Amino acid sequence: MADNYIYRSLTKPDAIRLILLDPSPDLSSPLSCRLLLTTLSRCKRDLVDKYTALSYVWGESQRTSTITVDGKIFHITASLDSALRHLRNPGRKRQIWADAICIDQDNIAERNQQVRQMGSVYATADHTVIYLGEGTPETDRLLNDLQITHDLHALCNQPETLSAVKLLLSLPWFRRIWVLQELVLSRDPWIQCGTYLIQWNQLENCVRQLDSTLHLHKQIFLNMSNLRSEHLVTLVMPPKKTDLDGVAQEIYDLLVARRGLGAADPRDILFANVHLVFNERKLDMGSILATKETDKRFTAWKDFPLIDVDYAKNSTQVYGDISRFFIQRFRDCRTLSLRGPSCGKSEQLADLPTWVTDWTSSPSSDLLAFGESHNPQLCILKDSSEYPIAFSDDSRIMAFRGMLLGRVKADPIMITLDTFDTSKFTNECLRIHGPWKFLRLIYQDTYEQLKESLGPNLNPKQILDLLEAADEWVVFQHHESTKSFLNRIAKALSWTLSWEQRENQLGNDFNLATGIYVILEWINCSLRLVPPGQEMEIENIFSMDIDLSQVQSIFAHLVVFRLGKTKSILSSRRLAVLDTDILTIAPLETLAGDVVAMLPQHRFPVLLRSKKYIPATGEEIAVELELSKQLWDAQKPHRHGFGLAMDYLVYSTNTSIQHCLFVGECFVQGAMFNGTLENYIHRHLEDIEEGWLDDNEKEQPPFQPMSFALY
Repeated sequence: MADNYIYRSLTKPDAIRLILLDPSPDLSSPLSCRLLLTTLSRCKRDLVDKYTALSYVWGESQRTSTITVDGKIFHITASLDSALRHLRNPGRKRQIWADAICIDQDNIAERNQQVRQMGSVYATADHTVIYLGEGTPETDRLLNDLQITHDLHALCNQPETLSAVKLLLSLPWFRRIWVLQELVLSRDPWIQCGTYLIQWNQLENCVRQLDSTLHLHKQIFLNMSNLRSEHLVTLVMPPKKTDLDGVAQEIYDLLVARRGLGAADPRDILFANVHLVFNERKLDMGSILATKETDKRFTAWKDFPLIDVDYAKNSTQVYGDISRFFIQRFRDCRTLSLRGPSCGKSEQLADLPTWVTDWTSSPSSDLLAFGESHNPQLCILKDSSEYPIAFSDDSRIMAFRGMLLGRVKADPIMITLDTFDTSKFTNECLRIHGPWKFLRLIYQDTYEQLKESLGPNLNPKQILDLLEAADEWVVFQHHESTKSFLNRIAKALSWTLSWEQRENQLGNDFNLATGIYVILEWINCSLRLVPPGQEMEIENIFSMDIDLSQVQSIFAHLVVFRLGKTKSILSSRRLAVLDTDILTIAPLETLAGDVVAMLPQHRFPVLLRSKKYIPATGEEIAVELELSKQLWDAQKPHRHGFGLAMDYLVYSTNTSIQHCLFVGECFVQGAMFNGTLENYIHRHLEDIEEGWLDDNEKEQPPFQPMSFALY
């Protein structure tokens, strides 16, 4: 038996290996090849011997098949074995680049270097063959028909075409991470399934003509095609200036869009998308890494080494570094909004920090987002450009100076449609009472059913008064436009509570102006949509496309939720009361004693769980001291320069760090927009400046400034 193959080292910066595949007319004959050493620059100049790049799915990691390389045995996966057999020419040798053979996968330094230039490998190849696997009778017929058809429209109208395309697009290749880069950067991509071969644009033209019954499969395919089209435009009209924030945003958008797609190695989800963007933008990570501190570009590029290809890092560190990169680059915590309920982690991500995004998991379809998480104008603690957020060197710990809103008093309650008696509120009830009184009755009934669980935190008096006024106004509506009335009544509602109540009681519905305005406008719009002679039904009331994230009142959300006619932020979440008497919608996993806090540059409050922490080693103590120092140093130059919210944080001399796990985001009534809390902080700071508070009151404000470390 021949010995196993041993790689020769690559010595030149753009060196690559190419497979020179021996011919055979017999699909089942053993595979054999030579492995050539060359460079990308030489391949670009070679006008005769062009190579083909192979794009395929690795499949099972076990290498159960073999190929003879330079007379030596080389083990490969079954999927690569199938691809090479089908790409093999009957009578001529063929040059092919395939990553599993052309890169020494056990040499980390080489693997890092080769992955960085993988985009150039596909861009330089004369053709790219996308091997989808061995064909079926349906896919064979489809690819053959697409090759010979002169009437694509007629072909696409055949039911068997739709069925075959759906089968083709459901193959694993379309849901793998690396393939997007391989497609987008390729000069001339071809699709091969079994022995049949067509150009990418032939399949694209077919898919675009098919109807929307393909749903997700069609959307994934067209997203890939559109990115390729955009890349072709940049080749003709490259951007004049490199926008570094734009580069980071493009990487982020790609990761979000392709989150949960397959990768045998979780690290590749990051590496593949980063280097697609770098190749599109003609950026060289090697040059970035070589930038010295004396270079004027160093500050601009200093975060980017965090996302460099480095297979010496484990998956946990790679994922921690990318979350840290986004937080530092964007100066906000938008990645926290991507952290959904735990859904079973792989062994490689078993110890992933709770604040770090797991890009291998798909977002939960049950959770409705509270709204746009990274609009800087909607962040409560938003005024600092040098905000106090710090990280441990290994990106496992994120520390920040934030604000404690309270702790969950008792076990939160789960609200479902079964919580309420829905038999009273039918279409017949709506027809009898009309929409305004109907809504008033629902509000009243919702309060009665929940008041025992939530105590004084729900007070619908202002809502009920408003709805009664609206019901009376309907008779005289010809005197005033709907919009004018709603604006006037909503503005008046904001003053129905005293100044002290509005400023000091986040738990009460003092912010109903926003919530009820949206609900009433919703009903008015739906009323205008009902055709003459058709009776109003509940479905009509709650069928309008209105942004529920604008509804500040939790009570308003409860009413909409109980009718079950639209998706609600209460779905798969719980209602909880804090020890500061604040009402919140919290994650499903919430427990009594959990902490609700605000952190810098994030629109939504977060739920944290205290973690038992006893530093056992000198290294752990050093990490805690370093994080405390980073937070303090970040505040020191701007002691009174952060703006109201951030200045407020530094009045407390409490410098200890609370060690916590991140659980999820919360909807806290009165703390979803910056105005409420800013006004509260303003009052407290004025009291300090005017000398109205003693030292004890200064250090014990109702909302406690505090440092947190997330693990």
